[in-house]
Amino acid sequence: MPVALTPEPGPDSEGCWSGSVIDHNGKLTLIYTGGNGSRAGICLAQSGDGIHFAKHPANPIIPQPPQGMGCAEFRDPFAWREGDTYYLIVGSAIKDVGGTALLYRSKDLVSWEYRKPLLIGDRDTSGVFWEMPNFVKLGDLHALFVCEVPGRESYWVGTWKDETFTPRTMCPQRLELFNHLLSPTPHALEDGRTITMGIIPDERSPKECWRAGWAHLYSLPRIVTVDAHGRVHQTAFEGVEQWSKPQASLSNIALTDGAMKWIADGTGRCLNIRTVFKRGDSRSVTLRVRSSSDGREQTDIHYEWEIGKLVLDRSRSSLDPMVKRDIQESTYFPDQDGILELNVFLDVSVLEVFLDRRAAFATRIYPTLGNSDGVAVGSRGDGAIMEIMTIARMERTGEGVTR
Repeated sequence: MPVALTPEPGPDSEGCWSGSVIDHNGKLTLIYTGGNGSRAGICLAQSGDGIHFAKHPANPIIPQPPQGMGCAEFRDPFAWREGDTYYLIVGSAIKDVGGTALLYRSKDLVSWEYRKPLLIGDRDTSGVFWEMPNFVKLGDLHALFVCEVPGRESYWVGTWKDETFTPRTMCPQRLELFNHLLSPTPHALEDGRTITMGIIPDERSPKECWRAGWAHLYSLPRIVTVDAHGRVHQTAFEGVEQWSKPQASLSNIALTDGAMKWIADGTGRCLNIRTVFKRGDSRSVTLRVRSSSDGREQTDIHYEWEIGKLVLDRSRSSLDPMVKRDIQESTYFPDQDGILELNVFLDVSVLEVFLDRRAAFATRIYPTLGNSDGVAVGSRGDGAIMEIMTIARMERTGEGVTR
């Protein structure tokens, strides 16, 4: 498809940046950030065919942040409609206080009235500035998602009434266990569920990205819900199953203390691995993926039962010196004591993981060896059982697909 928007002399001369889309009287309407080299403003463009867009002559429809608030940053509008009223939030910050999402309303998407901050954060707990905010209805509640600067995705769940968002707590919750999904964009399905897709950041050096000609990619589509405790749950959208072909199935495999069990029919670079571990008397369990036969490359997902510690070990994920390699840890407790369910998607450099149909994380690993395609499981301590494991091969969906 042709490029939708390109910079032109005027309010977006230096860039057409992030925003959102909404249907307005049958026209696909983009509300986006325009930069002119000195400041950012909010602009609008519309299309009747979804391909060719005309910029509104009144751009920028919101030229700058409200006066007197000390908002140095102002970008990434997110719009939604309630009845005959449109609402818009814009990512911003209040100097020396923290990030904020500024609330506006309109009847026509062109003339906007500033209302107030939807929420104001604390720079110590939720960053100095909020990018890519979005506001989503999940059941009877609403959730505000923001990308903090420095980057991690956080959210608040609460009630929305009379243009006021009241979060259950001002303490932000983290969307990802390892904070590697950015800017999840919501879409309401016809059955009432909400689906999102976000950005899995590239973690190669800028030089490597430049050489490759691209950086970052989208996650799998995810279904998001909220539970009675105000926690956002994420699961892979079931539609991705159409891309998979069954490859292996195992059940009730006893794991031996200190030994890794290789899955003979589990090799591959593009896989969906579903497994359920039962603790028994074990101290920990490990799922190893994208492993070479000599162990020079491997990535481990490791869980320590007693202290609820989830470990992502990328210290040997790649032999490429330009790739980020590290060990990350997060606190996580399954809803069912002694049972851990993993739904893992591998797609060449991508590792996307869902735990217990609730939590998730996504990251990049970049194996280099031709035989870095092995899968293994193991435990520390006796008694752990891999109750079930299914492995499906994920297949390409069309011509010209690259990763």
